[in-house]
Amino acid sequence: MKHKFVLSLALIFVLAFCSACQNPIVVERRPCSQPNTKWMSEDKKIVFTVDDNNHAMGEMFLDGGTIGFYMTNDMGSGMHLFDLSVIDTAVETTENEYEYWICSYKSKKEFIAIVKKTTYFDVGEKIVFHRMDGEDIATTE
Repeated sequence: MKHKFVLSLALIFVLAFCSACQNPIVVERRPCSQPNTKWMSEDKKIVFTVDDNNHAMGEMFLDGGTIGFYMTNDMGSGMHLFDLSVIDTAVETTENEYEYWICSYKSKKEFIAIVKKTTYFDVGEKIVFHRMDGEDIATTE
């Protein structure tokens, strides 16, 4: 009986430890883990590039004009879009955050973002992104 209790306790510890770890499949599929890539939403209203330092910056083309942003990922599947004008301050606060999305990474070439917190979209809206292969991002910016 004591042996089963110890094994159960060990299993609970392992599961708790693993739940705090990043899923390596998710990490490698995130755009910010793919340097020198360019991404575009299916409706072509959002485009961003990831540089060789894994920093992502882009633009949203909305009815009210063009909005610049930089993007970060959290430990899970979350994606944060911040006001580009504060990038030099390295202040990532909720007041500077335009959008918060939860992403489903289908592959290294596609992901779906579901809007959770928003300034420009509707909560629950799904935005599909594709990596733009075969383009020299240095000449398309």
